[in-house]
Amino acid sequence: MPSGTLGIALSLIAATAFAQTTALPFKPVAFDYSKKLDRLILVSANPNRLHIYDPATSQTVSVALAQPPLSLSIGPDGVHAAVGHDALISSVDLEKGVVQKQLNVSAVVSNLVLASSWIYTIGGYSSSYSVNIQTGEASRDNAAFMMSSGKLNTAVNAIYGPRDGTSPNDVEKWNISTGPMTAETDSPYHGDYCIYGPVWFSPDGNRIYTGCGTIFRASADPKLDMYYMSSIPGATLIGSLDESAALGKIALLRQARAYYYGDTVDESVIRMFESAYLQPMGQFTLSAFQAGSATFAPHGRAVSSVRTRPSWL
Repeated sequence: MPSGTLGIALSLIAATAFAQTTALPFKPVAFDYSKKLDRLILVSANPNRLHIYDPATSQTVSVALAQPPLSLSIGPDGVHAAVGHDALISSVDLEKGVVQKQLNVSAVVSNLVLASSWIYTIGGYSSSYSVNIQTGEASRDNAAFMMSSGKLNTAVNAIYGPRDGTSPNDVEKWNISTGPMTAETDSPYHGDYCIYGPVWFSPDGNRIYTGCGTIFRASADPKLDMYYMSSIPGATLIGSLDESAALGKIALLRQARAYYYGDTVDESVIRMFESAYLQPMGQFTLSAFQAGSATFAPHGRAVSSVRTRPSWL
């Protein structure tokens, strides 16, 4: 597919899967979904923009960014976003479509998490910062120096993420109850279960899904938190996952990874599972993309339930 175009396939979950594909005139660097606004939020470079996309009308509102975007996070209120850059964070009001603040931080912000009043950057030993949105003060914290990515779990008011690239990998948790990250804990296991990132949560926040299909509990009770719950049958190398509470279904995309030599993954297939007992419920294949006279095979990169209709990205 041409480098400036990405296809977004919105597929109705019905007896026969239906796919409607819309081509965008930019190549997203990162994407997230605002349930509050029922909008897809995407960022792209050259030109540097944040895009607010309406899946019902295919209309887009774009916001200029000062630097190339590297990462994106939607806040728990659904109307604010944080965009990570090189040594900079942009705070964006999605309802007004404006950059509210630019916050300086001494890190390449390739991963970040937006909470209500704080932004947390995620990286190596010297790249994890807690940034106060109101004051702009950024304090370096080494509490989670091995976390490779993370997500805010509002049910527990904590950030969970994988510790990839260690032996063994693990699931970690940041304590943010006082504002800045103050402590790090991990699961009680040491190589007992397959763990690698990214991570996703169930709609109620009680489940932590990992990239290899292993499921752990998220809880404020340390006797329950990050304990094994179950596994999604036959699901490994998960690149994207989402669960619809309204449909009672999980959708996931598998993605090839460079360090899994010899593994073949069909990145055009979306697999479906029943939420409660993880029973397989079938699959459907994304449509090929047409660009001029050429046809290109689809490679899915993200799946998300959207509120306007029972559909998936």
